[in-house]
Amino acid sequence: MECMGNVKTGSEVEIVEITNNGSPLVKRLEAMGIKKGKRVKLLMKSGRNLVIKINSLRVVLDKKLAEYIKVKG
Repeated sequence: MECMGNVKTGSEVEIVEITNNGSPLVKRLEAMGIKKGKRVKLLMKSGRNLVIKINSLRVVLDKKLAEYIKVKG
């Protein structure tokens, strides 16, 4: 298990856990469909941001926020 920020570009992974459950930011992630059990693909890393694809959406995450998302290959 690793954090989303450590995933290689182009990799598709499954979300295992989102830590810091009490945070409003985590609730926002879940509202965007980023939740346990979902498969996401890392499209691009650009500076402090990650661009991921989940379902048919492209979402930009700050690396700090991506640290809360634990994934597995």
